[in-house]
Amino acid sequence: MEPSLWDGFLTVVETSGFDVSTLQRRFDAYGAIAQEREDHVILWELEEALVDHDQAWSLWRTRHALAAERQIGGAAGTAGSGVDYLRRRVGLRFFPELWEARALFLGEPQAAAR
Repeated sequence: MEPSLWDGFLTVVETSGFDVSTLQRRFDAYGAIAQEREDHVILWELEEALVDHDQAWSLWRTRHALAAERQIGGAAGTAGSGVDYLRRRVGLRFFPELWEARALFLGEPQAAAR
């Protein structure tokens, strides 16, 4: 199996000098990148691009659910699922760690204590 985009991202973070071997160490890296953006511009912009990707998919899923509801109402869709199923998928994230890191490091100051 080929490496995923996530695997590639972690490799870039690791080759930039951060330890990504555990979840806690990855969060330490995300915190350092977020708090010292000037020193880690490329990594910050890469994180931004991945979060942008997630956001775009979430918006697409929302629009898809609305379009399906407009066209079929509450009926089952082509795969047997319906609008409720589509709405449950809106919040899915490809890179949930990056979203959690934002809540920790870019939100309320007390949230950074992990």
